[in-house]
Amino acid sequence: LLCLPALPQVPLVAGVATACLALSLATRHPAALAFAAGLALAWLQCGGRLAARLDPALEGRTITVSGAVASVPQSVAGGVRFDFATEAGSGLPPLLELTWYEPQWRPRAAERLRLEARLRRPRGFANPGGVDYEARMLREGVGATGYVRSAQRLGRGWPEVLSAPVLVARDTIAVRLRASLGERPASGIVAGLAVGLQDALSPVQWRELARSGTSHLMAISGMHIGMFALVAAWATARVQRWRQRRGATGAARDAAVIAGSCAALGYGALAGWSVPTQRTVIMISLVAVALRSRRRIGAADALALGAMAALLTEPLAPLAPGFWLSFGAVAAILLVSAGRLGRAGLVRGYGQAQWAVSAGLVPVLAGSFGSL
Repeated sequence: LLCLPALPQVPLVAGVATACLALSLATRHPAALAFAAGLALAWLQCGGRLAARLDPALEGRTITVSGAVASVPQSVAGGVRFDFATEAGSGLPPLLELTWYEPQWRPRAAERLRLEARLRRPRGFANPGGVDYEARMLREGVGATGYVRSAQRLGRGWPEVLSAPVLVARDTIAVRLRASLGERPASGIVAGLAVGLQDALSPVQWRELARSGTSHLMAISGMHIGMFALVAAWATARVQRWRQRRGATGAARDAAVIAGSCAALGYGALAGWSVPTQRTVIMISLVAVALRSRRRIGAADALALGAMAALLTEPLAPLAPGFWLSFGAVAAILLVSAGRLGRAGLVRGYGQAQWAVSAGLVPVLAGSFGSL
C-alpha cells in the first residue's frame, strides 16, 4: 500500500479483502486473511492522516492556536523546534511541527501555550536520493509545519504532567543534564544516550561519527537496550540469590527476566519509543514471557512476532529506514547464528555476524542515506 502513488478507493480495498477472505477459507490458512487485515489497517490510518492535514485555504496565514507541547523541544539553528498538539475542535490538524526562531524562553514538554503561527501543509524536496520529508511527516502524524511568531504561556499543572509523565521525565532529564555538563562536547552524547535526543551534537561531531561508521551508536536501538536489560537482569539475579541464602523463595531466573524486561521497557520509553526500540522491547518481552512460563521460543518466531506487533502499533512504520535497518540487522544475525551456515567458534561467529550485517544492510543504507 505504501508504494502506491495514491490511496486506492473503497471498492478496491473491499474487493481485495473479500478475495483474501475467500482464499483463506478455501485454503484454511490465515496468511491471506492477515494480508487483508494489514492492508485495511494501513489504508485506514494512512487515509485518516492524509485527511487531517491542514486546509490549503489556511496556508500562509497567521493563525492563533492553543494546545500543548507534545515533544521534547530540540535546539535548531537559531531557535527551537517542537511538536504541538492542538485543542480539539480548533479546525486544525491534531499535531503540528513548529519552529520558534529567537525564542524569548524555552517551552517545556506538556506545557500549554497560545501561539500565533504561520502554517503550511507538509511538503519537502522531491530530489531523488534525498530525505523524504513528507513521508516522515505522514509517519509521525504531523498535519502541518510552520513557525511561531509569538507565544503566550498558559501554564503546566499536574493534569498536564500526569497526562504525559514519560515526556515530562525525558524533558526534565535532558534539561538537567545540559545544565550539569554545560557546553562541553560530551553533553550532546550523554543526552543522546540517556533520553534519545540528538540535537546537542554539533555538525562536526556528526561528521566524525559518519566518517567512522559509528553514527548508529547515537540512535538508541537493540544494542543499548539489550545491554541495559542485561545489567538489570544480572543485578536482580545476584540480589535474588542473596535473598535465597536467607530463606527467600522464588527462582533467580524469574526475577532476572522480569527485571530485564521492565528495564528494557523503561529505557525504551525514555529513549523516545522509536521503531528499533519497539522491536527490541517486544522481543525481550516475548523471551521473558517464554522463560517465565517455561516454554521455548525460536529467535525467528520472536523476530516475526516483534515485526507483527510493531506493524499493528504503527502500520506506517515501513516508511522509516530504522524499521528496515533494525529488523534487517537482526534477521542477518539470525541467518548466520542459528546453525544455517554451520556452527562456528566465538571469534568466527563474531566475524560472521559482522559480515552478515554489513552485507545485508547495503541495500537499505544505500537507498536511504546514499552512503555506506
